[in-house]
Amino acid sequence: MKWPLTMALVSSVTLVTACGGDGAGDVLNSSGENTAGPNLVERFVGVWQLTSGWSASEPDTALLVFRTPDDNGESEVVLYDFTDEADVASQCYREPFGNGEAFSSLTNEVFINFSSFTNGVVASSSENAITITFDDADDINGNGDTAERLTTTLTRVGLVESEISPMCTG
Repeated sequence: MKWPLTMALVSSVTLVTACGGDGAGDVLNSSGENTAGPNLVERFVGVWQLTSGWSASEPDTALLVFRTPDDNGESEVVLYDFTDEADVASQCYREPFGNGEAFSSLTNEVFINFSSFTNGVVASSSENAITITFDDADDINGNGDTAERLTTTLTRVGLVESEISPMCTG
């Protein structure tokens, strides 16, 4: 008489496993892709202006571009920079450099992996402003502390990447 009860329990466990995966809260498929829902990086796609608080060169104006995420939910990040006073005077940008990436985490944070923003976390402060909090590994504020976290604010500009110009010559 115990046989039908045992089979019913095994059948129920098998059905739950088939329908629900093998762990509560799993959001990764067998390929390791995040299947949690909308890509969190999408809201940052566009061109953002940096004006201070991110580089040892002050003032240092640059444009940071978050490109459209790929199928894995990762966005390429590039920086167009006024590299010196001559560039600022002529209002020209250098070709983008330091390609990095932005990606969402399972904790609903967006991380940026970019040389200027070590261990960066991107957050919205409004539709047209974001903040990046990052490690001050290069001591950009000159206080001798490379273990602190800094925050810089970026403002969305009304450009698409192909409209960034002019490029500097020479």
